[in-house]
Amino acid sequence: MSINDAYFPPTSSKSDRMKRYVGFFAGCLMASISGTGYMFSSFAPELKETMGYSQTEINLVGTIMMVSGYASSIFIGTFYDKAGARITAATSAVFLFIGYFLLYLASRHLFWSDAVVVGLFLSLASLGSNGSYTVGLAGNIKNFPTKSRGVAVGVLAGFYGLSAAIFTKIYQNTFSPDEVQLFRFLSITLAAVCLGAGMFVFTIKTDDQEDTINVHAAEKAPLVPEGGAMHIHMHGKGLDLSPLSLVRNAEFWLLAVTFLCITGPGLTVIGNLGSLAIALGADSTTQNDLVIVLSVANFSGRMIFGVLSDIFARRVSRPFFLLVSLVVMCASQLVLAIFPSLSLVFLGVVLTGLAYGGSWAMVPTIISELWGESYFGTNFGLVGLSPALGSFVLGTLLSGAVYESHIPPGGGTLCHGPECYRLTWYILAGLSLAGLVTGYAFLRRTRSYYFGKSDKYTASYHLYP
Repeated sequence: MSINDAYFPPTSSKSDRMKRYVGFFAGCLMASISGTGYMFSSFAPELKETMGYSQTEINLVGTIMMVSGYASSIFIGTFYDKAGARITAATSAVFLFIGYFLLYLASRHLFWSDAVVVGLFLSLASLGSNGSYTVGLAGNIKNFPTKSRGVAVGVLAGFYGLSAAIFTKIYQNTFSPDEVQLFRFLSITLAAVCLGAGMFVFTIKTDDQEDTINVHAAEKAPLVPEGGAMHIHMHGKGLDLSPLSLVRNAEFWLLAVTFLCITGPGLTVIGNLGSLAIALGADSTTQNDLVIVLSVANFSGRMIFGVLSDIFARRVSRPFFLLVSLVVMCASQLVLAIFPSLSLVFLGVVLTGLAYGGSWAMVPTIISELWGESYFGTNFGLVGLSPALGSFVLGTLLSGAVYESHIPPGGGTLCHGPECYRLTWYILAGLSLAGLVTGYAFLRRTRSYYFGKSDKYTASYHLYP
């Protein structure tokens, strides 16, 4: 079998094959314009100065954007499951335009400029970005069998991670330090691409989607709640669980907590990268370079983890790679805490991006494999609440309090020196270590799916006895 057939397996007709190619390309385009929230650190210092915000206020703006974006995943996922790709793409384009255009007006002081209001403007844009990525991801994940799904999700998630690098470079070369014009550019460009590409996302049937049957929940423990009958379906080796069934599933909570322990530290670095650079004496060029490096590492992590999880699928399960992400994330936080020089900050940022991106390649794939595709949008949104919680508690409350505690009385709104974030990094390193407990429990409890011996599983090699 050729590589092309492995990742774009033959379908029943040439028309379906062409739709798969076109839909995947359109999905990559949508993903590439959906991660602009990650470039917040590039323009945050300029926005802070333009609006006259304190560090806590600018952190609040970023957190409102991040939390609302992830929290809206449930709404976006449910909307996508009901309305389909094209309507979701069109709606998302509207949110993208309104959000960034209102931010443009606020930055010119033609509209309300309170930190909470500006955060809400960015949350509208984040809602649109979330919808755009959901269309690109969910619209394509059903087009690939499980044996090649890790790479497919890795590529799509990779373009999402690369989005910040693309638009930060545009900002750096065209608009910087005028963030106001950047917002107008984003409002038009992102909406146009989302609307146009969304019209070409197609869903076709693969072998994994055929012959669904009703089963009794008690027969499928531990991957479904115990006791009582509920309406679920087989899909290939796994199950189609509704959101209500999912939240009663112990594995869901283990995955959610593990995901929090990876994405919480990652989002704290992402949201504070600009302020960290300034605290260590960097100029705006270095500040933007850090964002670009983080974005490329984010992209690389998604690609690397996606490819490796497919290559070693018969030896290690995908949840194993979440443990790898936790170890790498812990290492990144320790590098930032112990070696706060600018040169080693780049190393810490690279490790953060690899770990953070790798987890985003694994989680959607795990959700689709364990709990099916019929409710994928909503189920993915439920797990997406973990980053929302992490962004608020860690990225705003914790990091903001530590940062401001090291500003001397009468010292304004800026903190200078490695102590501005050191305690934050140590706490986040400990959180990543704690996540290994839930991550390992999740790996053990899902082993029956990946390496089970019943008819609905594929027998394989065991990593653990």
